[in-house]
Amino acid sequence: MKDLSNKKAAKKLIKRFKEHPEWYTQEEVLYAKMVKRSLKRQEGEKCARECETGDCNPGCGADDGVCCKSVESKQSRES
Repeated sequence: MKDLSNKKAAKKLIKRFKEHPEWYTQEEVLYAKMVKRSLKRQEGEKCARECETGDCNPGCGADDGVCCKSVESKQSRES
């Protein structure tokens, strides 16, 4: 059996629920959505910290560098 990360497991549960709503309870789906949002928020915060320190990758946080551009634009506005 594959070992899934929490994010992938939550995403898979939500997708399966859309196809087979009888397989999961509403509480399970809400919890999966909460986990997915929480992990996404943590990734965004990590990416923002990296951008502030200058250690940012162009594709960090799976945002294709969008976060890097937003930090740069904030810095240019402050100047």
